Amino acid sequence: MDNLDTPAFCLDTEFRYTFFNQTHIQQMKNRYNADIRIGECHLNYIYIKEDRERAKQNLEKALSGEEVIVREYSGDHLLSRQYCEVHHKPMKNSDGAIIGISVLVRNITDMAFILEKLYSSEENARALINAPNESVFMMEPEGTILYVNETMASRLGYTVEEMVGKSTYHFVTPDVAMRRKTYVDELLRTKKPIHVLDERNGRVIENNLYPVLNSSGEVTRIAIYGRDVTKQKEIERELRESEEKYRTVVEKTHDGIVIALGSRLVFANEAFAKMSGYSTDELIGMDYLDFVPEEKGEEMVKKFETRYADDTAPHKYEFELLKKDKSLFIVEISAGLIEFKGKPADLVVMRDISPRKRAEEVQTRTISLLNQTQAITKLGGWDYNLITKEIQWTDEVYKILGAKSDFLPMDFEHAFDLYSPEDAPIIKAAFNKAVTEAIPYDIELKFFRFDGTPI
Repeated sequence: MDNLDTPAFCLDTEFRYTFFNQTHIQQMKNRYNADIRIGECHLNYIYIKEDRERAKQNLEKALSGEEVIVREYSGDHLLSRQYCEVHHKPMKNSDGAIIGISVLVRNITDMAFILEKLYSSEENARALINAPNESVFMMEPEGTILYVNETMASRLGYTVEEMVGKSTYHFVTPDVAMRRKTYVDELLRTKKPIHVLDERNGRVIENNLYPVLNSSGEVTRIAIYGRDVTKQKEIERELRESEEKYRTVVEKTHDGIVIALGSRLVFANEAFAKMSGYSTDELIGMDYLDFVPEEKGEEMVKKFETRYADDTAPHKYEFELLKKDKSLFIVEISAGLIEFKGKPADLVVMRDISPRKRAEEVQTRTISLLNQTQAITKLGGWDYNLITKEIQWTDEVYKILGAKSDFLPMDFEHAFDLYSPEDAPIIKAAFNKAVTEAIPYDIELKFFRFDGTPI
């Protein structure tokens, strides 16, 4: 989204930046000479009092659940004061709770100038309405077109001359005409501008209807500005999808995710809450050392401080942590530095590997017991994987065959060579039946050690 020419940004419920694109960075620099940062309050950069108060009102309306669209001037007169159309939209989580605001800004300074001239000077109108790349036309209250620019005419497949003097409703389908007449009736009744969206041929057009009043306050003409907002709607969709993907990853992942500012947690997801036994509300504000056994505290502090001081320091390791009930669980930690509210923070992703560690301990004890038993009884054992064709030997097999510990078990075709010529076919047939028919075998045969000694 950094390459888009429409300023876009997102704020949390405290009006602090959580996202902005490069166009908005430049816009704030031009208007208020501001160097904006993630985590800082948007309103703090707006030092023009009237601009700040209007912005706050609009943001508060959006936080209440209202989608707010305004057109207003903002910016320092000495730098760049612009007339903009600003869209404020509440952002919600999967539970429907409002967690922030997405804002899109469109500079329509040139359009405001054109409309002002349309209101005050018909003489200049014909030249002015052909200036923008958007549709502009003026009509009488009953729908007769007085002026139309070339952009609108070409979009509808007509010339300017073919459209002027005809009813605007002549160029649309009956259902669209009826809908637009409803908008015009509302404008004539309220004498206030109306902003509506139309979709046609895969494009989204925002139509802005402005009443032109005579000295008696009656509507004598209607100026209409139609703007293609397809790209803007795509940006809004991308913002929603980006937010939804981020929220899905964070909320649905089985890995625990926390953000620590200094030593205190400022964010924790549900997965870590389940791991630790705390609620997400309890986790916010806790010190990361609250989860570390006392004897391991110094080691954790060292890892934490090293990561802040050296980006090349190891960021992945295993560690034992404490639950709320003081029981232990083992996690695999992946950590890295991010910027949070304009300050360096620790983003930590944790995977509970306690079940795997317990399984590994059981396996290690089992293998150790098996090796001790085989050493006492002088029995060896091997395992053959039918899928991978891999063979594994116990320690005693290595001793019986006189093989070095780093020797890789041979495949079965070569293993049969260890048996005497008369016994090799017997063991081969027994093995094949065990593989194909699941028939066990228990036979005594002669075979040879690696040095040729018969056993």
